[in-house]
Amino acid sequence: LIAAGPRCAAADADVRLRFDGIGAYALDHSPHARILRRNVDLVEARRDASLTWSNPELSWELEKTGTGPLSDREYTIALAKEFTLPWAGAPHRAAWERRLEAARRVRSADTRRLVSELRFGFVALAIRDAESARLERFETLLERVSRVAGSRESEGALSGVERRLVDLSLLGVRRSILEIRDERRSLLARWKTDMGIPAGAEVTLEAGESVWGGFREVDLSGASGLDATADFARRQLLVEAAGMDVRSERGGILPAVTLSGGYRNAGDDRDGFVVGLSAPLPFLGRNTGAVNERRAAFETARLRLDLYRAGRDRRVALLVETAAGKAALLDRHAGIVEDIDVQIENLAASYIEGWLSLAGFFEGIEICAGGVADFFGLLGEFYEIVFELEALTERELVRSVSPEREG
Repeated sequence: LIAAGPRCAAADADVRLRFDGIGAYALDHSPHARILRRNVDLVEARRDASLTWSNPELSWELEKTGTGPLSDREYTIALAKEFTLPWAGAPHRAAWERRLEAARRVRSADTRRLVSELRFGFVALAIRDAESARLERFETLLERVSRVAGSRESEGALSGVERRLVDLSLLGVRRSILEIRDERRSLLARWKTDMGIPAGAEVTLEAGESVWGGFREVDLSGASGLDATADFARRQLLVEAAGMDVRSERGGILPAVTLSGGYRNAGDDRDGFVVGLSAPLPFLGRNTGAVNERRAAFETARLRLDLYRAGRDRRVALLVETAAGKAALLDRHAGIVEDIDVQIENLAASYIEGWLSLAGFFEGIEICAGGVADFFGLLGEFYEIVFELEALTERELVRSVSPEREG
């Protein structure tokens, strides 16, 4: 995925983005993407801290017995180091390696989820633009009708009450346009923050009319074979890490030994070296409590994995079915909304030529405006479901539709 346009070298540089450039731009600029990368660094640092060898210990002992000429003195200088035994250390290291790989899979899954949310934000903004553009055509129509009504009022062919009704209808359309624009500004502000676009930068979305044909190009058949997702792999790795923790705690009966060695002087010419070995004896405890705790955590992780898989599969099936139903309804009525310009022009011509009463004109306008609002509302719901599916399946289900293709 490649973002089109400048890469925001200056704080107020303008940004032009196409739909297929969202992912690349977000990975380079989004603060959320940077946080995800730092989360992996944090787990890696914790692993290194847990697996780093402990420092050796330096000990010095002085022993003096007797007094006067019969006194005796000796001292010892030694180094001691604790060594974790393989049956405890190897599973512990393997568990941390799996946790680190799980963190990488988390980053991959969360990045996919982030990109899906930002792609939906792009489409949501494009939908607001398309709906606003159609309402602006309603506004133009009503302005024409208002001028005609004013002329008829001056000629005495129309009452002032009817003229005011036209103006009130125009006020309602303008209010709807204003609400959509306000909502778009709010969406854009949040989207720019999530994308990492400077607040002062002007953003141009090269979406064209892609929202019209886009829903026809969504491949819902791609929402299958979900065990291969990074999120699922991450959960599997955490289950494996929990199993390694059980093995590590089982080796806790004799987890480590301490080796020591050094120099010993007993006075005069009596000196030499000392070597020592120490290990804990499992007389008072055999680490049973820690083993049971880790085993319970392992079983819980396995149950959660099974529960996640079943819940995810049911959710995906439900979303696919819902999206298919909405797509069918959109496809059935898209042609009517796409030709709304012709319909409202016909309404205006019918009223201006006197073939349609003012009441009939208002009724037609209300039906057309309601249909446009319902269609774009349904379109937004459809894309919201599809981009949730993208996040769950970690696959791009919405293809890019270029403005040129729409032309």
